[in-house]
Amino acid sequence: MPDRLKVGGYLDLCGTGITKLPDGLKISGYLDLSDTQITSLPENICVVGSLLLGGSMIEFLPSNIAIGGNLDLRGTPIPTLPENLIVQGDLLLRCTKISKLPENLRVDGDLDLCASSICDLPENLIVGGDLIISNTEITSIPSGAKISGIVRLDGQLLSRRVYVMARAERFPAAHYYDIPQGCVDYLHGWAYDYYMRIGCHVGYEHVLYCVDRRTARDFERLWRSAI
Repeated sequence: MPDRLKVGGYLDLCGTGITKLPDGLKISGYLDLSDTQITSLPENICVVGSLLLGGSMIEFLPSNIAIGGNLDLRGTPIPTLPENLIVQGDLLLRCTKISKLPENLRVDGDLDLCASSICDLPENLIVGGDLIISNTEITSIPSGAKISGIVRLDGQLLSRRVYVMARAERFPAAHYYDIPQGCVDYLHGWAYDYYMRIGCHVGYEHVLYCVDRRTARDFERLWRSAI
């Protein structure tokens, strides 16, 4: 492909043998590089829509890249993200080796960290959609983080305001999720065989609660009576 190539729509290179993109490439739609051997992108690339790199060999993203849609990095070997990364759609980091997120990361859609190597969340994290941290080592959400949607962890769905946590039973244990004050609204999804494991632990203000079947039924009655 020639340098400074402009594509008015999308460019689908999924599963091709491409290993390098031209300098100055501008894509008005989405760019699909899924399942390719490409390892890096040119510094001056411009993608107005989504950038799909899932299953590729990508190891480097340009420092000034901004994504107008989704950024899919699922199952890639990329070790780090650019410091001032802005993603206007979803950021999908499921099953990646990334161990740390940029301090000023902003994601306007969902942030999927399921089964990733990330252990901590940045203090200034902004997520416009849901935060998915199932099957990670993350045990706390920074008080300065702004999550507009729900927080999903180990099958649970947690939203942003305190609601019915006072009904839960205390349960002593060493390990729990430390959810900041004002973060928990209710345990969403009362088909708890699917969404909520019996005996799952939810920490609130450094007090651990255990949700059993009876308590879950009490939660359900309270929740349904309030909507």
